[in-house]
Amino acid sequence: MSFSVTVVDAAHRPDVYAEIEHDGELVAEAFPEGGRMRVAFVDPEGQPLWVAAADELDDALQRARQALMEAGLLA
Repeated sequence: MSFSVTVVDAAHRPDVYAEIEHDGELVAEAFPEGGRMRVAFVDPEGQPLWVAAADELDDALQRARQALMEAGLLA
């Protein structure tokens, strides 16, 4: 499993953004909005499924890791 990030400036987009690919497939886009980084997970056609603030997503992942550790599923 491998992630790569490419900064893109495309004519169809108003701002520069970063494409996040997993094993060569686009899975998310990161972009600035209101001074914060936002993340949009995308479907196979590149359409956003949902958008969240990156720090909120990071917090949710940390809480999920802690919950799995407390359940004895992670060391």
